[in-house]
Amino acid sequence: MSLISSETGSVVFITILLCLYQSYAQSKVFDITQYGATPDESIDSTKGLSMAWRDACANKGGGVVLVPSIGRFLVLPVLLQGPCNGLIQLQINGDLLASSDKAFATGYSWFKFYRVTNLVIQGLGRFLGQVIAPEDSPNTDGIHISKSTGVTIMNSIISTGDDCISFGPGSKDVNITNVHCGPGHGISIGSLGKYQNEPNIDGITVRDSQFVGTKNGVQIKTWSKSYPSVVSNLTFVNLKMYNVESPIMIDQNYCPHNACHNNKVSVSRIQIKDVKYENIRGTSAKQLAVTLNCSQVVPCQGIALNNINLVFNGSGSSTSVCQNIQGSASGPQLPPSCL
Repeated sequence: MSLISSETGSVVFITILLCLYQSYAQSKVFDITQYGATPDESIDSTKGLSMAWRDACANKGGGVVLVPSIGRFLVLPVLLQGPCNGLIQLQINGDLLASSDKAFATGYSWFKFYRVTNLVIQGLGRFLGQVIAPEDSPNTDGIHISKSTGVTIMNSIISTGDDCISFGPGSKDVNITNVHCGPGHGISIGSLGKYQNEPNIDGITVRDSQFVGTKNGVQIKTWSKSYPSVVSNLTFVNLKMYNVESPIMIDQNYCPHNACHNNKVSVSRIQIKDVKYENIRGTSAKQLAVTLNCSQVVPCQGIALNNINLVFNGSGSSTSVCQNIQGSASGPQLPPSCL
């Protein structure tokens, strides 16, 4: 599982936290200050954190890596990997601080978790990504999740130049609650289908969140010419959009940089099905507020729109467009549903 980003550099302000599991038995505690970590913003505590993780991971039955509530700990890009000998927990009571050096933003990721099973990240501390990722910064996803099951992201503020949260292949049973996204590109599933044998995506819920001035709201994107897989059981509910360019989008004709020679018809082989959009309201920066552009080869199935109210921030009414899709609409619909 990757936290903060597994594919890009990132800048995130997360107030609290990811939680994969709620209850752990009594475990041995590995305090990072016992390994040389110092609550001083000018002193690198990466080694202390890594050593505490190493010992907790190797401990029979697992352990708790403790970031105590005594200040801020400067941490440079770090890989925390398994497999571990039991359940492992990162208890963040103090703050983890990114470097303010501009060179830090060129890194592959800040925190990366690899080959870890049964991981909990919790506490009242914060990930403070003080390296700024302005609105026009490229490839600075806030949090990237792939090949991970049972992840919860809640009560977070994410401001970045790319996706606030992105999902790669193999994301399952993920819950996103009370996230403030903006600036950024919204919350994105994909892009998908670029490589063979990508595992399916199943069971993602995004709820009670807001998008402020983002390029997209919630979107699903697959490559126009893709390898086959399935994206299913997605729920987007109780979302507020504030001047978002494309609040609701399915794009199965994704092909940046003219790599597909301007193909206008999607022949993606990824099946998107059982997707619910409910109680999504606010304002759209563009007149086309709802875009559901599905594959000609495997049309979308079971797409449901319920109680949509997206007002265009300009003259005229908001509009929607649908291609290659089977679904239904209920309740008030602004823009008028194209289903």
